[in-house]
Amino acid sequence: MTSKTADANQRVVARERRHLVHGLGVVTARPPAIEHGTGSRLVDAAGREYLDLFAGAGRCVLGHGDPGFAAALADQAGRLAVTRHPSVSRAAFGEALTAVAPEGLTHLSMFSTGAEAVDAAVRIAREATGRRGVVVFDGSFHGRTSGVAGLTDGRWLGGGSADPEVHRCPFPSLLDDAPADRLAEALDAVAEVLRQPGADVAAVLVEPVQGTNGNQPPAPAFLSGLAAVAKAHGVLVIADEVLTGFGRTGRLFVSEDADHGVDLMVIGKGMANGFPVAGVLARSELVEQASRRYPGFLSSTYGGNPLAVAAGSYVLDTLLRQGLVERAGRFGAAWAERLRSGLADGPLDVTVHGVGLMLGIEVGADLSGLQWAALDQRITDHGLLVGRSGRILRVNPALTIDESEAKEAADRLAAALAVDGSELEDR
Repeated sequence: MTSKTADANQRVVARERRHLVHGLGVVTARPPAIEHGTGSRLVDAAGREYLDLFAGAGRCVLGHGDPGFAAALADQAGRLAVTRHPSVSRAAFGEALTAVAPEGLTHLSMFSTGAEAVDAAVRIAREATGRRGVVVFDGSFHGRTSGVAGLTDGRWLGGGSADPEVHRCPFPSLLDDAPADRLAEALDAVAEVLRQPGADVAAVLVEPVQGTNGNQPPAPAFLSGLAAVAKAHGVLVIADEVLTGFGRTGRLFVSEDADHGVDLMVIGKGMANGFPVAGVLARSELVEQASRRYPGFLSSTYGGNPLAVAAGSYVLDTLLRQGLVERAGRFGAAWAERLRSGLADGPLDVTVHGVGLMLGIEVGADLSGLQWAALDQRITDHGLLVGRSGRILRVNPALTIDESEAKEAADRLAAALAVDGSELEDR
């Protein structure tokens, strides 16, 4: 990175940091200040181009600068930006989304953030069952607001957030040694919690693929096994598909499988290509039971506003009409193989995992904090934007990333990771 490039970006970064404190996941010490983008390419304040392999933590499923998306929002903004009343467009969006949702999830409630939607799903489960406990899993991320912080693994909060009504069980990652053994241990742990007389469990809350924990898929049969254990004890299943939903894994929703037994599903991120919107899809009888005592039980100041509906409608229609969901599965599998081949002989001993366009690149080398900082900066300096969770690089690009961009990204990653620990110490 030239000094001119660094100076132009750092002037913007310094201006922000004088007045703003926010939680954006920028992992480098010298981050670029992004000005604009097209597709999977972004341009910083100095005019330097980057390949965006993170897409705003998976939100920007259609890529940056999509002209149809911009037109849909502009058209809606010119007609109606906000109302608390019913509208034709919202009715149509509810019909379209529930028509392709997992079977039985016929009620849609709309919110602004994933954390707000997770909070609503848990409140529905608690009110509908009359019970309070929630089973969650090691490594989980369900938001940071006070209403859901206890559901999230403490490692993502900078410390623990104890909640006696939350029961944490092991997550059987496909990356574990002996995943079949870990699967049995995890299901046994859940069953043990549900057998406890005082557990009073309303629901199990699970990410079909753990995103913040490095895009880690579970061991095979975990989701179906979990549903069987939950149903045997009369406990609801909540799938947190904030990250996995809307095509990222090669399926519109992982919870499409009937044997996953999902009663409520939380959605967000890719739902509206970065526009702030989230939702809960649920069995209608649960919402009716939960809402009896409290009028406005699921109210949300911005939830379901006309701009959010316009964004969500355009994204859903585009994903289905252009076949981007199925493409994500095929394209992601082929790209993962290319990454494995290109990174196989590097000095850092990396492995590639994931599903669809929700990939993780695990660095096997034992690096210090300073070495990781140097590696993060090296990746950015090679013109790539990725996420990172511990030793895993998170790759969640737009579903529209094309073949040439994927090849270029693989080549740049191979160059960025062609370094050993001793060289990183010198930086």
